Amino acid sequence: MSRFRWSLTPPERWLVTFGAATAASALAHGLVWLAAGMPSLVGPVTWRKPIVFGLSLAVLSWSLAWVLRHLPDDRGIRRQTVGLIALLSVELLLIDLQQWRGVGSHFNVATPLDTAIFNAMGLLIVLAAAILAWWTWRLLVRPLPDRPAEHLAAARAGMVLLGVGNLIGIALAAWGSTMLATTGQVPSSLGAAGNPKLTHALALHGLQVLPLLAWWLGPVLGDDRRLAAMHRAIAGYAILLGWALWQAGAGRAPLDVTGPSALVAATGALMLAWPVATAALARVTAAPPRPSRA
Repeated sequence: MSRFRWSLTPPERWLVTFGAATAASALAHGLVWLAAGMPSLVGPVTWRKPIVFGLSLAVLSWSLAWVLRHLPDDRGIRRQTVGLIALLSVELLLIDLQQWRGVGSHFNVATPLDTAIFNAMGLLIVLAAAILAWWTWRLLVRPLPDRPAEHLAAARAGMVLLGVGNLIGIALAAWGSTMLATTGQVPSSLGAAGNPKLTHALALHGLQVLPLLAWWLGPVLGDDRRLAAMHRAIAGYAILLGWALWQAGAGRAPLDVTGPSALVAATGALMLAWPVATAALARVTAAPPRPSRA
C-alpha cells in the first residue's frame, strides 16, 4: 500500500480553503441566529438554510480535496476546481441573500427577482454536478496508479453516490416546481409519508462515510482483506440507498419497516457495519509491539 503524500496540490488547497470559508459562513449565521433569540429553524424562511448549506459545502469541499488526491494535478483539474468553487460560492451567496431579505430561497416564485434567483440556483447546481460527473468518470478510467486500493474504491463509490444524490436533488427540484405550478404548493412528502430528502442526503454523504471507513480499516487488515471489506461496505451502502428509495416511493416513513422492507434494511446495515466491527476487533486483538532491546 502506498502512503499518501502530505503536501497539497493547488486544487486541493483551494477546496480546503473554500471549505473553511463556508464553515465560517455557517458559524457566522449561527451566531446571528443566537443573537436573534434563536427563532424557529423550521419553515422556508429560517437561519437553518445558510447554516446547513454552509456546513454542507464545507464537508463536500474537504471530501473533494481528498478525492483529488486520486487524480493527476493537471490544467483541466485546476480550471474545473476554480469553476466549481465559483459556482458553489454564488449558490451559497444566493441562499444567504434570500434569508437576509426575509424570503424563501427554494421554490420561491413570488416575484420576478425571486423567480430569477431560484432558477439561477438550479442552473448553478446542474453545472456543478456536470463538473463532478466528469471527475467521477476520470476517477473510474484514469486514476493515479499508486493509491491504496480500498481508498480508490471508496473514492469511486463515493463520487458515484454523489452523482446519484445530485440526480435525486435535481429530480426533486423539478417535481417540486411542477407541483408548485399545478397545485400552488410543494408537498413535504411522497404519498402518505415518503421522505425523499432522506434518499438525497444518504446518497450525498456516502462521500464522507466510505472514506472514513477506508481510514478506519487502516493497517490492521491485510491488503486483500481491506479491499474485500470496502467492497462489502459499498454494497451495504448501496442496499441502504435502494431501501430508502423504495420506502420513499412507497410513501412510507423511514421507520415504517416491516417484512421485506425490514429485511432489506437489516441486510444493508449489517453489510456496512461488518467491516467496521472487523477492523475494531483486529485493533483490539492486535499484539502489542515488542520492546526493543537496549
